[in-house]
Parts: sequence; C-alpha cells; structure tokens
Amino acid sequence: MEGTPWLVEEVVVRGGFVHRVPEGKVVTFEIKDGRAGMRVCNRMGSAVEVRGARVEFKQWTATMMLCSGALGELEGALYKALTGGVVAEVGPERLTLTGADGAVVRLRYDLGPPLVGTKWHAVEQPPRGGLWIRFTGGGRVEGRTGCNGFGGPARVHDTGPIDYGDLLVTLVGCDADTGAYEKRLLAVLHGRGRVVDRRAGTLVLRGEDGTTMEFTARP
Repeated sequence: MEGTPWLVEEVVVRGGFVHRVPEGKVVTFEIKDGRAGMRVCNRMGSAVEVRGARVEFKQWTATMMLCSGALGELEGALYKALTGGVVAEVGPERLTLTGADGAVVRLRYDLGPPLVGTKWHAVEQPPRGGLWIRFTGGGRVEGRTGCNGFGGPARVHDTGPIDYGDLLVTLVGCDADTGAYEKRLLAVLHGRGRVVDRRAGTLVLRGEDGTTMEFTARP
C-alpha cells in the first residue's frame, strides 16, 4: 500500500449513496514517507501512521480552490471518510479504505500510460543518451540503443510475458560505454521476456536470461 500510486474510483457513504469520479477526471491518492497525499480539485495532505491494516490520518490540509458539482461532492466525501482512522484492505491491484462511520473508499492501482504505444526511455542512459523502446500496436517493438536503431516482432501477452522475435539492428559502431548499454538492452529484448513491474509511468522489463532494465514514459 505505501509507496504505491492509487486512483480513487468511488466513495460509498452510509446509506449506500455512491460518489463516483466523474468521467474524464482523475483523483489520485498515495502514502509515502509518513505522508498521505490526495488530489481531487484541491491538493490535500496529511501526516499518517500505518500500523498493519490500521491507517491513522492526523490532520488534512488543502489548497483552497473552488470545487463544485459532482467532483466537489466527491472531495467532501473523501475528506470525511479519511478523517481519523480507517481500516485498509489490499487486494490484487485494489485498495479499500473503510472509515469509522462505515464509509468505503475504493481505489485501484495506477498503472500509468499504456505499455503499447508509449515511448519508454531507459532510466540509466549511455553517455550521449538516446536509449528508448516502443511497443507498437502491430505486434512489434522498435527503438534506439544509444547508437543503433532496431525493430522486430514482439508479442505482448496480457499476463506479463513478451515473446520477442529476431530484431534487425543497424550496424553503426558504438563506443565501449554505449556498446555495453546496447548489449544489455538487446538481452532484455531477447526470447521470452517479462514485464516485472509497471506503475505510474515506470516500467521494468526482464529478458529471458534474467537481465533487467528500468524505463520511464516520456514524449
């Protein structure tokens, strides 16, 4: 739960009335380094203490933007539900927070941008940068190693594995440092790989031989 970005889906208050996030809006929630942060219309924050399934919010502070309509009602319901102590239940890609008055806040894991179609840049870059990959909707992967371009088949499975075919790589000579990055990337994109982790704009891929590389989504 801690250190994981979450997206609020709805708040169910006593009596069964449901406040849902309006279509096209995003409401975020995260607990990190002893602080809880939330953004609806306003940015909200509170010191927090986590003891097992028990989460104690100390005191929320917020910016003072006007928040009206369904989003404003949702913000008020969230503030009330998450004031004081709540009980957390963590499931697969899900989080439920139940307040003392019985209000229930339902959240889901923030996966960030889609795997396919997003340009993923390596977190650790060769000296001149330029290492990135992109999975395309046509079952392929393309990108640059830092000195060479490449492309080839890549079948992405919903359950996590990625089956790579033979990649075609240009033959520009790389300096030693960039060549080491290229070798590592091509190991990650070989055989049956796997998505190890994906959350809020970061991606970790592992190759068939266990080589890993971390990426971040950028234009």
